[in-house]
Amino acid sequence: MIKIINSLRLPPGLITREFFKTYLDEHVQLILAGQPGLKGFISNLVDEQELSPDYMGPGFHRSPYDLLISLHFENIEAYQPQRGAQGEWEKSGVVTDSYIVEEVEHWDNLPGRSVNIKSPGFKIIPFSCRKPGISKTDFNDHYRNVHSALARKHHPGIARYVQNFVLEKINSDAPDLDAIAELHFASFAEYRDGFYANTESPKIIGRDVVSQGDTSKMHYFKAVEWIHKQPFK
Repeated sequence: MIKIINSLRLPPGLITREFFKTYLDEHVQLILAGQPGLKGFISNLVDEQELSPDYMGPGFHRSPYDLLISLHFENIEAYQPQRGAQGEWEKSGVVTDSYIVEEVEHWDNLPGRSVNIKSPGFKIIPFSCRKPGISKTDFNDHYRNVHSALARKHHPGIARYVQNFVLEKINSDAPDLDAIAELHFASFAEYRDGFYANTESPKIIGRDVVSQGDTSKMHYFKAVEWIHKQPFK
């Protein structure tokens, strides 16, 4: 099983709410019809309500992306990038950055996720790049093993935690990325009260993030999730 992540940037002047209505009403069906090899299909739509309080820290800035689409296939040959809603997006001036990733789900304690209804709560989706001088192998190993263990201990409010390690860019002009994470909270209260375990947690997590990540390239957005086709486990 492979996973494709398409990150979409809407052009200035395109109203997000109207685009998302058209996307959910029409584009999702175009993607389902145009990608017969789909094994899973999940959309993450930006939530324009800002995080408050914002626990992400000064290293992260607001992402330029407005929509993140996850497509699962048996193999890369099954993916047809020019099919589905791609033509509609290009006519509207939407920019799509596409990546092949390795998905690592560290835990999932989130009830109530189902097909064709908005999933409970919300996600924070951070995009990360490694520091110059750190190899991709070392970054991935640290992020997958060390950082995930710290996240489990110091982020008790995260109900579902997924790391996506970038294997390859599909479009050559896509920004360089090393990892895209998915931090799913069951409710705002779980985020507010459980993003950090204690007063030392922000310092511990912060030190770990800046030890590996290029803070000038880190960004995130808050999103709501829609599952259109449940990926096979």
